This record gives sequence, structure tokens and C-alpha cells, in this order.
Amino acid sequence: MSKEVIFSARKKDFDIEYFTGRGPGGQKRNKKALCCRMTHRETGVTAVSTRHKSREQNKKEAFLTLVDRLMAYLDLEMTDKRPISQTNQQTVRTYHAIRRTAKDHRTKVVCPYDDTLNGELDPFIDAMRKREYA
Repeated sequence: MSKEVIFSARKKDFDIEYFTGRGPGGQKRNKKALCCRMTHRETGVTAVSTRHKSREQNKKEAFLTLVDRLMAYLDLEMTDKRPISQTNQQTVRTYHAIRRTAKDHRTKVVCPYDDTLNGELDPFIDAMRKREYA
């Protein structure tokens, strides 16, 4: 099973810092900067790895954790763009990602999903104006 890449990242998109570990593990853990903290600059999402005895292993684990957190962050960001249905408020618009459509329930207008997310709301506005003056 493969994951589809939805963003690309370069090394300069991340802040990588190394630090010494704390707690049990011997002198090497407390003297050498083996632990890794990675931060995605644009979103501020951070991941830390302190488990391994190698700097490269900690860096790899921090990166994999950061990618998982970024995927969750981007998924959460996409769900925030959808209207929230509340008990006392009717849903105004439905975004259907599989069909690639956006439907306004007040006017029954259906438009392309990508255009609507890019801010092209003119068909919805025109339909509302026609509805008000009819």
C-alpha cells in the first residue's frame, strides 16, 4: 500500500537541531548531541526523536514522525474548509471530494470542487441574487 504525496518538501523547509539526551543511558547520551528535533517552518509542526543511539537514526525517525504529523495537519486543514453542520443551522454547501463537486443547498447549484476552493463563488452568488429578486 503506497501513500500519495500531496506536497513536496526541501531541506530548507525544515529546522533541524540536535541536543543531548536526559535521563538514563550512560555518559555518551548525556555528552553527545544525538537527539533530534525537526520543525516544519511553514506550519510550525514539530517532531522529536531521542530513542536511538545514533544521530542519523534519530533524524530519520523524527522525519518520519514529522511527515505523519504534517499529513494529519493537512487533512485537518482540508476538513476545516468544509462547512460545519450544527443542529440549529442548516448546511449551506457540501464539498464532495470524490465527485469533485460543490453543491449549494439553498439554490441547488453544483460547481467544480477545485474552482470553489480557489475562491470562485460567482455561480453561487448569481444564483442567490436571482433567488432574492424572483
